[in-house]
Amino acid sequence: MSARPRPRAAAVLAVAAGLALTTAACGREENVSESAAGGSDAPIKLFGIAASGSPIQNYPDIEAGATAAVKAINADGGINGRKIEFTFCNDQADANKSVACARRAVSEKATAVIGQVSLYGAQTLPLLESAGIPSVGITTPGNEVDVTSKAAYPFNAGTFSDYVALPDGLKQAGSKKVAAAVADLPSAIAGGELVGKGAKNVGMGWGGLVKIPPTGVTDFAPYAQQLKRTGADSIVLVTTPAQTQAIVKASEAQGLDFLWAHHTISFGESEAATLGEPVEGMILSGPNPSYRDESHPAIQEFNQQMKDAGYSDPILFRTAGINAWLSVYAVRDVAQKIDGDVTAESLTKALNETTGVDLKGIATWDPATPGPAGYPRVSQSKIYFQKIEDGKTVDAGIEPVDAMPLLGAE
Repeated sequence: MSARPRPRAAAVLAVAAGLALTTAACGREENVSESAAGGSDAPIKLFGIAASGSPIQNYPDIEAGATAAVKAINADGGINGRKIEFTFCNDQADANKSVACARRAVSEKATAVIGQVSLYGAQTLPLLESAGIPSVGITTPGNEVDVTSKAAYPFNAGTFSDYVALPDGLKQAGSKKVAAAVADLPSAIAGGELVGKGAKNVGMGWGGLVKIPPTGVTDFAPYAQQLKRTGADSIVLVTTPAQTQAIVKASEAQGLDFLWAHHTISFGESEAATLGEPVEGMILSGPNPSYRDESHPAIQEFNQQMKDAGYSDPILFRTAGINAWLSVYAVRDVAQKIDGDVTAESLTKALNETTGVDLKGIATWDPATPGPAGYPRVSQSKIYFQKIEDGKTVDAGIEPVDAMPLLGAE
């Protein structure tokens, strides 16, 4: 089975990323600006494009993480003496609003978009590409364009790498055979097939897919029985938040004891709180360590800068927020080497000539290095594993996995 991502592999995987989360934000655009005091140089403009406060996607952590980094960098002198101006554009998980955000970034001559997570990469990235604006640290929820567009500079392969790496993590956790519960839609099925690919690549038993209709199901017991018949002892959930809740509860009601697995952009502490004991020990995959794992100096720094910026709500400390924080620092590190004005054009040129960017010890990023077939914009995809313990996301004690060989293998 080819690892090439599917063009429609976005809807369910991205819906699952935020449907169950809430925030006080109501889909408004917000601007965080740190202007150059008394200086003649205009600020370097960075844009964030994602949904916040939407019932479909909700990433308030992107705005918070980027804002914390901007404040810290500006306090340290900015980029080559210029302050950073950050604008968060809330696309509210709406195609028209997402396009409007991209057009705003173009019209305001943004130097880069950072930490983007959107259902609508197919609509926004062509606009950014045409204007020569790089999207640094874009994380795909399943859009093929997010890992193929010349405007895309991802740190990892998003859900593609999360799913293909999960069997490796589950095997390290002691699982012998894995199956996937998937929403019966092309996007989720594609994610489930990547789980199967990962199982094959690491020599793990594969129980196949159990497909669940996305709507109209009131009794999940039959699907729990189908999972039992796979003979798997671990189940990867490629499901909407409502399906995740229902299939876990139905399995518990029948006395089925699976090791559940998901990825960190879709499942965290707020979701674990609603399910309780059945998801204790759940394995989660993602590109960053947990914000609770301060054995990593980068996480210590992130937490301190978030605190300094006035943030404390756990929802703001999730994977997408850490990624947005790293995205601002990645722009700074590449831009500092530019001899001359820092613009979208000069930053893109620098990105296309740069390797070995240290993402604060979490990963090493090579934006100038092409990835494998199907993932040409992805140079690395290091995956960390977390687990749910006492309702908290903590380090799983499992070695991180390089997902790139898994994605590239046939």
